[in-house]
Amino acid sequence: MSIQSLNEDTLDTVFTYISSKDARRLGATARVFYATAKRHAVKDVTTHSFRQAVKFCNYMTRHSPELLPRLRSFRMECFLAITRRPAYLVQEEEEYKDGAARIVDLLQKARNLRVLALHEAELLMIYEPRIATIVSSMRSLLELELEDIGPRVSGTLRCLQSTPDKVALAGASHWASFASTLRTRWIPKPNPPTFPSVRALSLRGDRHLPRLSELAHMFPNVVVLDMGHELKTELPLAMKCFHPVAFTGPVRPSYPTLKDLFAGERARRLRYVVAEPADLEWPQNRPGLTTFLGLWLPFQTALNRQRGVVCLKVRFFVPRPYGNIHLVEHQASFGSSEEDQNNVLATLPQWATKVVSLRYLSLEFRPSLIQQVKHPLSEENDGATKLYWWEIDRAGKEPVVTPLPASRGEQLADFLCSPRYDWQVDLDSQSF
Repeated sequence: MSIQSLNEDTLDTVFTYISSKDARRLGATARVFYATAKRHAVKDVTTHSFRQAVKFCNYMTRHSPELLPRLRSFRMECFLAITRRPAYLVQEEEEYKDGAARIVDLLQKARNLRVLALHEAELLMIYEPRIATIVSSMRSLLELELEDIGPRVSGTLRCLQSTPDKVALAGASHWASFASTLRTRWIPKPNPPTFPSVRALSLRGDRHLPRLSELAHMFPNVVVLDMGHELKTELPLAMKCFHPVAFTGPVRPSYPTLKDLFAGERARRLRYVVAEPADLEWPQNRPGLTTFLGLWLPFQTALNRQRGVVCLKVRFFVPRPYGNIHLVEHQASFGSSEEDQNNVLATLPQWATKVVSLRYLSLEFRPSLIQQVKHPLSEENDGATKLYWWEIDRAGKEPVVTPLPASRGEQLADFLCSPRYDWQVDLDSQSF
């Protein structure tokens, strides 16, 4: 039986198992798929420029309102250009105000929205205050991401009526350093709100974010904590405030107590760590592999003292030039050259065998977050990510490291961050 012979109901069922991106691709291969693909292509949408977001909102609200119930995830991952930023980024504010009104139309009518991400949320709420009211009144959100913390965003969180499982908060974007007119911040008030439903918390950029102690009070049940490599908050303090099962954050050799990083009662549940090397840059002398591994010996000691981490991912952010603009001095950054990457690829698995609790290891080279900032009128500007996984077999006298398919490794990582994983039960006895 050919797939083209399937009736529309069966095709609709098949399309529920694929992503919106794959649905759009499949819809372009044959006319028989087009109608079904059109319905599924809008269930998960990410826009990387403001004009792109406005065009999508216009399409959904004015030309295809019948598709609005299909929209489950809307991510607006772009920044807005305002005055006092570089001249080539300046755009008329009237266009933003009009575009923000189009976003309001979409959010009002997308009743089945489960995931919402708004970068430059504070600025959007300045242009269109109704956005704050609509977001706070949503009742079905499972995942909420707000970037650019200020009084309007903090007020939105205070009045939030949904009970999300995942929350991501970020300070002002990298480009906000060019602006001095919209310096906003978190507005602390007595009796801050609490979100006991949130089990996964992501923090990006410590500018204007609440203090860690306040965040720990607001999100008391967090088990997946992502602090990002750019957060300047001291990691030992973070581990004292939270007690996660999965943790992502920077590893800096400058920490005086790095070897004691995961010591104490709050770190006993920790099973999965995504370590992002930081402060490995010198303007004169590029650090060699020996220097890098030497700086990481205290981290190895910290993991051995904790004796519970079963999976470790080491994530490098590889600096890349943004057009003709070099936002990072990439010539001095360890991990930016092919030689560095090959050396780490050959050496890290052996380093990991010295951590007695480790069962799985991953190495990731990802384009620097700074270079992933999008121009407000641009389309996607993503770079290539290199990803490797290994399994460490400790059944014999000596550990044996074998490569693992990246898809299988990412499946394991997702499982360790999911509610299905029980940190108190041996990983081998759990199915993922």
